[in-house]
Parts: sequence; C-alpha cells; structure tokens
Amino acid sequence: MEEQAQLARLEAMEREKQDMISRYMNLQDQADALNEEIYKVCCGVETLNARIDALKAEINRAAAKAAAGAPPANGNGRSNGKH
Repeated sequence: MEEQAQLARLEAMEREKQDMISRYMNLQDQADALNEEIYKVCCGVETLNARIDALKAEINRAAAKAAAGAPPANGNGRSNGKH
C-alpha cells in the first residue's frame, strides 16, 4: 500500500512538473514577444533621434547662413544702419 501511495505522489509531482514546464514555456513566449516589441520601439526611437539630429543640423546651417548674410546687430536687435 505504501508503494501505491508513493507512486501516486510521484505521478502527481510529475503532473505538477509538466504544468510548471508548460507555464514556463508560455511565459517565455510572452517574454520573447515583449522583447521583440521592445526592440522595435528602440529602433523607432533611434530612427527618430537620427532624423531629429539631421533636422537640427539643417536648422543650424540655415541659421548660420542667415546670420552670415545679415548685418551685425548693435545689441538691441537692430542693424547698425540708421533708420
């Protein structure tokens, strides 16, 4: 009788182990999906960073070009010419 009880306990433990393995695999699949989504979002951020940097550089070049062609300011925002 003791042997039957041990076998029943062993079977229950094996079922519990299989349930835990199934749960683990399910969680791993979810983690993999989230990691893929995280990667895609990160790539999107990096793409936007590159586009932002390029636009800032373009704005700075345009501002520098405009400043180079403009007469120097006298401190009050007006040119040195008389008005």
